[in-house]
Amino acid sequence: MGAHTISLAASGDLEVSLRSGTLVFHKPIAYQESAHGRQAVESSFLLDSDDTAQFRLGRYDRNHELVIDPVFSLRLSGVVSSCVFFIRPSRVH
Repeated sequence: MGAHTISLAASGDLEVSLRSGTLVFHKPIAYQESAHGRQAVESSFLLDSDDTAQFRLGRYDRNHELVIDPVFSLRLSGVVSSCVFFIRPSRVH
């Protein structure tokens, strides 16, 4: 029941091919809130040679919360469903 293939699209989306459809994680949006408002942080997916997906992040202030806001959609037999979820890592390397 795992993924058949995992790949990065030219758009920066992470595509996971499943038996029943394709799960697409759209290019992540990362930011930090500050007294000056929302500050964008460069972000993208990185796919390792063993098909492990990670977030690649630009410079950001490690003393403040970082929000990585990916959006994904699931295509099953012509039906598209979209969801938004938030990730708050307990540790950033």
